[in-house]
Amino acid sequence: MNNNAKNVAKFGEKTFETETAQWTIEKLIKEINNLEQLRVIKDIINRKFKMIAQVEGSMLNKGDLVKITGSNKLEQGIVTKVNRTRAVVDVEGVSWTVPFNMLSKMEVANDNK
Repeated sequence: MNNNAKNVAKFGEKTFETETAQWTIEKLIKEINNLEQLRVIKDIINRKFKMIAQVEGSMLNKGDLVKITGSNKLEQGIVTKVNRTRAVVDVEGVSWTVPFNMLSKMEVANDNK
C-alpha cells in the first residue's frame, strides 16, 4: 500500500489531524485525470454528506436554535417540527421547511454563572 493509501486508511481511524487528512485527500483528487473517476468520488462525498446531515438532523428537537445556510444568506431560526429529512423552522414569524444539510444547531449562550 502506498503512502497516500495508508493516510486515507488512517483518516477513517482518526489517527492524524484533520488538516493533514484534507491535504492528502485534496492531493489525491488533484491526481484524478478522467471524469468517471471524479464522478465516483463526487457520489461518495454526496452520500457521506447526506448521511452526516441525517444524523445531525435526527439530533434536532422542537425549540432548538438553528443556523440556516443557503442562497448566499445566513439566517437563524427556531425548530418547530422535525420531519424525516427536513425540519420546519420559524424565521422571524415565517415557517420554512429546510433540509437537514442546510441546518446547523446553535449553542445557546448560558449567562448563568
